[in-house]
Amino acid sequence: MKYTDLEDLKVEHPVESLITDIDRSLDNWVEVAAEKTQAVRGSDTVKLDCGVLSVNQINQLLANIDHEVTTCDANNQYLFYNRHKPKEDMVAKRNPEAVGEALFNIHPERVAESVAKLIYEMRTHQVPRVVLRSNWSETERFVTHNHRAFYNPDGSYEGTMEWVQDNLPIVDYYCQMTGQEMVDDEAADPKSKPQVILDSRSSRFVDKKFDDWTQGSQAPHRLESQIYPDNNWLAQKVEVKEPATGHDYVCLDRGILTVSHLNHFLKQIPVEVAYYDQEDRLLYFNYKNDVDEMLNPKTVTSVGLDINYNYPEAEHETVKSILAALKNKEKTSEKHFISSTSPGEWIICTFKGIYDADGHYIGCVEYCHNILPYVNQVLETWGKKLVDKPGQEAVWPKARGQYQA
Repeated sequence: MKYTDLEDLKVEHPVESLITDIDRSLDNWVEVAAEKTQAVRGSDTVKLDCGVLSVNQINQLLANIDHEVTTCDANNQYLFYNRHKPKEDMVAKRNPEAVGEALFNIHPERVAESVAKLIYEMRTHQVPRVVLRSNWSETERFVTHNHRAFYNPDGSYEGTMEWVQDNLPIVDYYCQMTGQEMVDDEAADPKSKPQVILDSRSSRFVDKKFDDWTQGSQAPHRLESQIYPDNNWLAQKVEVKEPATGHDYVCLDRGILTVSHLNHFLKQIPVEVAYYDQEDRLLYFNYKNDVDEMLNPKTVTSVGLDINYNYPEAEHETVKSILAALKNKEKTSEKHFISSTSPGEWIICTFKGIYDADGHYIGCVEYCHNILPYVNQVLETWGKKLVDKPGQEAVWPKARGQYQA
C-alpha cells in the first residue's frame, strides 16, 4: 500500500473544524478564515504557555528569528509561514496565497509519496523528528528541512512544524569568531557519511550524533547565579486582559492558528525565543523544558520581571550595553556569546530591536541557540575539518565538542 493511501494529503476527509469547509484555493483564505472564526488580531492579547503577547508582538517575534518556519495541522492543511520576503529571496519558496492549501497542492507531485511517508511516520509516533537535505549536489549551500511533530496530551497527532535553513552561513560565522577556516579532512572517507543513515527513498537522513548534540544543556554555571523570585505578574495580567486561549483562533501576518497549535508550534522552534518590552520586561519565552535543560534559563515566574533576572550578574553590563545600542538605533541586531562548560555547545544569544512605524523602539526579541550541531553536521557530512586561519584572531573561544574525524 502506498503512503499516499494512508495519508490524506489532499484533505478530502478532514476532521471537522471551523476552517475545513472554507475554499482552500482562495487567495484571501486567511482573511476569510479569520472572519469566520472571529480570530483575534492586531493589539488583541493571547495567553501563551509562558507569557502574554499581543498578536502584533507574536508576529514581530516570529518575523525576527533567523529560521524560515512553517506549520500544518493534523488535517494536512498548510496554515502558516513566518517570512516577509519575496519568494525568490527565500531558501524554501513560499507564496502568501498558498496558506490554507492542502499539503498535496504545495509540493511537486513527484514527492507526494515521500511527504505522505514523512507525515504518516510522525503521526504514528515512529519518528517525531526528520531531517531532509534538499541540495545534495550543491557546494554553495547546505540546506536542511527539519520537521518536528507535536501531539496533544492524549498522544494524538496535532500537526508538524518545519524550519528551513542554510547551515553554511552558520559555519562561516563560527569560523570568523573562532579564527578558523574549513578545509578538506584527509582522514575522512569521502565515500561515507559517518553517523548518517541515508534513506534514498525519501532523501531522509537521521543523524544520531546531531540528535544527541541538540538534546538539552548543562548550565550550572548560569543557574547558580540566577534568582527566580515568587512572582504572579503573569496571572494578574491574564485576569485583567481576558486574552485568547486554547481553541481560540489567532490571525497572524501569514496564517491562522489556534492558541493551542501556536503554543505547540512555538515550543518546537529550535531556538529559545523571548520577547521583552520597551521597559526591558520579559513578556514571553517559548521553552517548557526543565530550567536546568535550557541554554539561557528562565521560568514562568521570570515573566513580567526585568531582563537582569534572566542573566548572571557578570553579564548585566553587557546586556545593558546591547539594549542601549538597540534603543538608540546604533544597532538593530547584536549577538552575545554565552560561555558553556558542556562539550558540544557553542551558544549564541541574538538580540533584535523591534520598532514601530515611526521608528520608535518598542521592545526586542532574544533568541538563543547552540550553533555547534549545525557546524558539525556540515563538517561530518562533507568530510571537512576546521583549522586555525593564518592572520585571523579569535574573538571567542573554540567549542570543546568541535567535530573531529
